[in-house]
Amino acid sequence: MNNVPANSEISFGNVLFVTDFSASSELALPYAVALAAQYNGKVYIAHVISPEMFEFMPAALVPEIVERIKNHAQKRMEELVRNTSFYGVPHEALLEEGEIWEALKEDAEKYSIDVIALGTHGRRGVQKLLMGAVAEEILRLAHRPVLTVG
Repeated sequence: MNNVPANSEISFGNVLFVTDFSASSELALPYAVALAAQYNGKVYIAHVISPEMFEFMPAALVPEIVERIKNHAQKRMEELVRNTSFYGVPHEALLEEGEIWEALKEDAEKYSIDVIALGTHGRRGVQKLLMGAVAEEILRLAHRPVLTVG
């Protein structure tokens, strides 16, 4: 494990806020905005449409469903941005497609992300197996700080 030298400055300016548009995921947004404001950074609001969602659907239906999901996600992203007070903090919406961690990792590199912020659902059992896997994967694989809000 590498230690941070005592004289280096830590910054959490560029924040990647990850959302699935649920109320529990959005609990982390005020923290993301506060961090970015404190360090004069920017909030990147990311939602990833994963191909895993379509694994068990008939192939003929997938293109139409993907298009509907994209449209719905774009609408939800616009609502989230419109209904959030960013207190003058710069922000940008990112609607991605692909494997969730791979898309987030690319965004983190591309936008020089300092910290990843996300809400957790606090689920147990089968729901945790299905929905908690994303937060756990981010915590395990991220090479930068991760802020989780339960």
